Amino acid sequence: MSKRNLKNKKKRKSTFSSGIASLLIIIACSCFFGSFFSSAHDKQTGHTPKAKYYKSIEIEAGDSLWNIAEENMSEEYNSIYEYLDELVSINNIQVASADSIQAGDYLTIVYYK
Repeated sequence: MSKRNLKNKKKRKSTFSSGIASLLIIIACSCFFGSFFSSAHDKQTGHTPKAKYYKSIEIEAGDSLWNIAEENMSEEYNSIYEYLDELVSINNIQVASADSIQAGDYLTIVYYK
């Protein structure tokens, strides 16, 4: 081999090694910063999301949708009206009817845990 070919071969080998080293550094930085940002995001939430559950309760004499909503509404709702809308919807209640719920009937309510 001539000196010139040997020199070119060493140069290509050096360039290839530098390229591989650069690629490994980029991958390592990506992994480090990627995990840093994802863990920082997890810490900001501060709480785990709650799951939505349903249960059936028996309506007692004197109960109204309003007082049932007041007793069972949680912070997931912006207002008691929002919770009432959900109760009416899941129980298929006709709100215009004065006797929409009666003692002895069952009502499905929503809660979070």
